[in-house]
Amino acid sequence: MTESSNTADIDPKWEQLLADVREAVAEGKSVRDLVQMIYLAYEIPKHNATLVIRTLIDAFGLRFGQVKEVAAANCIGTGTEIHSDKEIDALLLPLLREALEE
Repeated sequence: MTESSNTADIDPKWEQLLADVREAVAEGKSVRDLVQMIYLAYEIPKHNATLVIRTLIDAFGLRFGQVKEVAAANCIGTGTEIHSDKEIDALLLPLLREALEE
């Protein structure tokens, strides 16, 4: 019989990705850089806005409404982009940096 635990099993790869994303924001990386980091960590070439949104929510404690615009960013690669890299950086980076300071 195994010993039970009060903590949920957390994927170490996921925890490392969250830490890496936080560090990248602290270093001044762009949203495009963050998206590429997320895609590489899970070997996803592109088109996964859900994973990017979940990562940003978990890494920075933000709400969906605060990060949902990343789904329409050019760097996601869905073909339905309405935000350039410059626009998505202006929308999200201040929120991500502010979350780091809290």
